[in-house]
Amino acid sequence: MDNRPRIEVLVARGNAHHSSLMQVLYGIEEEQVPVSITETDNTSVEAMAYEAAERSKLEVGIGMDREGNFALHHKKLERLSPYMQLAKRSSDERARVFGNNSARLVKRMPLRDE
Repeated sequence: MDNRPRIEVLVARGNAHHSSLMQVLYGIEEEQVPVSITETDNTSVEAMAYEAAERSKLEVGIGMDREGNFALHHKKLERLSPYMQLAKRSSDERARVFGNNSARLVKRMPLRDE
């Protein structure tokens, strides 16, 4: 098993190739932070994001529910209080910025405006 530090992403089963998820991943890749994707049967985007943050050595995780909503979480935050959320049907640019900002949270860099 690969133990490199990375942002963990938990996505609702069947959504691993969702177009918005691809934009979020491109945004993370642009910031050169490793990422790992796992499908889950969990239905709460906040719970998925928190679980992902708990799994991540970087303490940052993302959840994506069946509808395409995203939550960004840090392990030190309250379970139902994610750091940032992205609503379904957001533009590709907003999804990419969400990914950039997820990585910037790890790198402790200023976040991009949307």
